[in-house]
Amino acid sequence: MKKLRTLTWKFFVPNLLVFFLSFITLSIYAHFIYKKTVLDHSFEHLESYARLVSFSVGDYATKRNLKKLARRLAKISSDSGVRITIISPAGVVLADTAIEPGKPVNLIDRPEVKSALSGKNGHATHISFLLGDEMIYSAVPVKANNRILYVVRASVPLTFLNEIMREAAIPIIISVILIGLAVLLISYYLATLVTRSLDAIRRAAKKFAAGNLDFKVPPGNTYETALLARVLNRMAQRLDERIRTANDQRNQLDAVLDSMVEGVIAVDKADAILIINKAALEFLGLEDNPAVLNFYEAVRSTEFRQLYEKILKTEQSAEKVITLHTTREYVIQLHASPLRDADDRAIGVLFVFNDITHLRRLEKIRSDFVANVSHELKTPITSIKGFVETLLAGALNSPEDSRRFIEIIKNHTDRLNDIIDDLLSLSRIEQDQSARRIELKETSIREIVDSAISLCSRQAASRGIELINLVPAHARASVNSSLIQQALLNLIDNAIKYSGRAGKVEIVWEEHEGENLLSVKDYGRGIERIHQSRIFERFYRVDRGRSRQEGGTGLGLAIVKHIAAVHGGVARVKSTPGQGSTFSIILPARMQDAA
Repeated sequence: MKKLRTLTWKFFVPNLLVFFLSFITLSIYAHFIYKKTVLDHSFEHLESYARLVSFSVGDYATKRNLKKLARRLAKISSDSGVRITIISPAGVVLADTAIEPGKPVNLIDRPEVKSALSGKNGHATHISFLLGDEMIYSAVPVKANNRILYVVRASVPLTFLNEIMREAAIPIIISVILIGLAVLLISYYLATLVTRSLDAIRRAAKKFAAGNLDFKVPPGNTYETALLARVLNRMAQRLDERIRTANDQRNQLDAVLDSMVEGVIAVDKADAILIINKAALEFLGLEDNPAVLNFYEAVRSTEFRQLYEKILKTEQSAEKVITLHTTREYVIQLHASPLRDADDRAIGVLFVFNDITHLRRLEKIRSDFVANVSHELKTPITSIKGFVETLLAGALNSPEDSRRFIEIIKNHTDRLNDIIDDLLSLSRIEQDQSARRIELKETSIREIVDSAISLCSRQAASRGIELINLVPAHARASVNSSLIQQALLNLIDNAIKYSGRAGKVEIVWEEHEGENLLSVKDYGRGIERIHQSRIFERFYRVDRGRSRQEGGTGLGLAIVKHIAAVHGGVARVKSTPGQGSTFSIILPARMQDAA
């Protein structure tokens, strides 16, 4: 991965490079410009000096008095330090302060001499073949009557110029370095300011990424960073608003889904569960916050899985009734349809559960009820028909048989009548319950119990059963007295039938916080636990043969359950085989009158 550099580095290092390149370029340029300026000034100075020398030695040079000329030049040169050369028009050196007099030297090929002999002032820099040093030369022609009489050349060593250059370069270099350092420091400072602003923006971005959208980015030190900070703050504000809106919508959706009694599951094509509500979690036997979000891990039902795979393959809606065995057994009507995106592309499957366990149970109860009613009615009707046919076949001629058969027919007719009366009573109670037409009135519970005991006393006495009223005199409740009495009669009747002989039946009233219990307790053979959950169903019998012998219709306890329900309560049984049973009507402690 390419290493990224800081903004300060990117600001400082390029400026440093630019400074050094500029410093070198400017130094070279300044060197040449200054050197040229000093050189031109030196040429002019030497030219002026040569003209002054020509005035001082003019007579000696014109007359070619070389000895006096040499002495004169030597004096002038010793005072100024300038080398002076007098050259004839033929280029021959007449006198030179740097060489011995009389030494033949010809300078006709020197550029400055050539220029002077042509009538112009000559300037040049070159190495002196006599001295071996690089020199600066200025040559001036001396004329008379448009004829060159001689040339005066003045020269100084170039080291003189170099010394001047060095002396001038030091302050220039120091100035440039100081200016460069100032520029670098300013660049570093400006880069630091920008970096600080950007670092603040970076820290703010991290806070935004962490979810702290209320944080405000500082404006920074420049217009650009201030503008960027405003844009980021505005973006964070809008993003926060959108997130809050999305969260509110999500919470509303979650509230709607969790409030539904139907289960809802959305699964994508990667088998990941996108949405699942509480009802679906319950149906599947999962925790409220499941760690498992994979469809195949959450769903164990083979039929469920096959339906999911079918929808993925066909992309068509389908329905199926399945049974889930989780925390308990659920019968589920499952509707599955393709989950589609905004472009109508299938991206998964949406399942909606309807718990029809209760409906199936009601269907079974209805089916059992029809079968039981048919059976209960058919038995006496078949007997009646059989005995009627027997009478018609000739038994009428026998008074003794006729009477016995007619009594049997009467008993079966009474049983049919009892069944029909109980069915009508049960139906009437259910209708009154749904229409809320039950009239409730504050009544003495003990009086109701006394009345019921009075009606059952003969039956109890015939079996040697003692009926005991343990309800206190102060016990009162808002009830429908006739219905409560009917429920008590059914419970006492059952208790008498299943208590054996020489037993006792107790009627008890208990007051608790929020509810009251009216109970009928016997000490008979009791009821096994397997039957207790269904004991209040219509026509349900623990022992069918014995129940018929006792003369029951199979509807008594169902009537008790519905009477308790119309009072806003429930019916409950507690029983231990061999020790007896307690049937209770649980009533709310406070009930409002209803008309």
